[in-house]
Amino acid sequence: MRIGIKRDLLMVGVLGVVALGVVACRQPNPPAAEAEQAPAPAPVATEAVEPAAPAMEDPFAATASLVPVTSKLDGFAVVKSCNVDSVVDANTDKEASALPQSGQAKFIGWAADSDAGKLPTRVAVLLRGVDKFYVVGGQLSLEREDVASSTGNAALLKSGFALPASLAGVEPGSYTLDVLMDFDGAKASCATAETVQVQ
Repeated sequence: MRIGIKRDLLMVGVLGVVALGVVACRQPNPPAAEAEQAPAPAPVATEAVEPAAPAMEDPFAATASLVPVTSKLDGFAVVKSCNVDSVVDANTDKEASALPQSGQAKFIGWAADSDAGKLPTRVAVLLRGVDKFYVVGGQLSLEREDVASSTGNAALLKSGFALPASLAGVEPGSYTLDVLMDFDGAKASCATAETVQVQ
């Protein structure tokens, strides 16, 4: 009987040692903080995007300064009866072909559809550069007897305009001057050979 008890105790002791060995050999799970993490995504290089110029929805709106616009003249018909006769430096009240960027200008000219014998309800002068475009809008306000006489149409007497505008914000460069016209919603453009230098 004692031999049986000793054998049983011996077996229990052996099993206990084996169990302790198994527990001792088992590796603990690594803490969550030490667990291998996926590498953070590399930062994506971004370039500063220059805000687009406002769409030319209403270039004829009267403003105190030249407004940057896109170059697109979608929906504009072409007419050939207009001119910008002079650009006046408002600081000196003299005609000038070059204007200071910080100055004030006045664009003087006339606009009409001489073929149809019609005057626009609103006008604008577009400064057209290589990749920059600016516009100032307003209304006809001057009598032009020379226009009425040369076209033989007295209805075009009040075809003159004088549009004042600040040049603040206009990038230095050379600009060709175009005249834009609004005939009660029907838009037209008229190219001129006149240029102005902003410096």
